Amino acid sequence: MVGQELMKAEVVEIVRGLMPSADVVRVDVEPKTDSGGDASLAVRIVTQQRPPREETARLAEVVDKFRTWLIAHDDERFPYFRLLSEDEEREVERADS
Repeated sequence: MVGQELMKAEVVEIVRGLMPSADVVRVDVEPKTDSGGDASLAVRIVTQQRPPREETARLAEVVDKFRTWLIAHDDERFPYFRLLSEDEEREVERADS
């Protein structure tokens, strides 16, 4: 399996290519188990501000490119993505506490 730091770097590169105005603050990649019991990945992309709608609409392309990259590196886990601005992340954290 591919290391987390390498995965994070690849996600940032893909996001910068497909969402050029997204100022990526952080990418978190954590192993998880999906509802079917299969190994998967939770990928959280945190940006300074929410990218424009025409760019966030390309998130499916980000998922596809990253999934293809994972398979090319013999990693069959499916990545579940979440894209949040820093403000949205703070709101989620407040709601969870």
